[in-house]
Amino acid sequence: MPRATRRGARRCRAWRCPRHGSACPLWAVYLALQSPAALVRQLVEFPAGERFLLIARTVDEPGPAFPMPRRLASVMLACNVLYADQTVYGEGLDLGSAAKAVPVGPNCRVCTRMDCAYRQEDPVIDA
Repeated sequence: MPRATRRGARRCRAWRCPRHGSACPLWAVYLALQSPAALVRQLVEFPAGERFLLIARTVDEPGPAFPMPRRLASVMLACNVLYADQTVYGEGLDLGSAAKAVPVGPNCRVCTRMDCAYRQEDPVIDA
């Protein structure tokens, strides 16, 4: 993730943005790359119970030269679920505490979800 994004994310104390390495592969920022130009909304829950509404989409970046392939980037916003109903992105979603959320972590190295099928790296912590 770009440094500016991490800096902005730190303002929300509950948000767990990794300082090193990749973020959780289940985050909406990566899902958006599977459907360019579409807006992806995702209700997620971290291992400690924090819940967020993630909103992501792709953006085209200028290519370095004509014959080169296009450069596609993905951007994501995170909103604490407590405030998500106050946004247009929360409309039509079940944001209640019983609503099914995608179980995520900050990144694989520090995630306590040992049974995650999407784990890309061994954890450095004991769960």
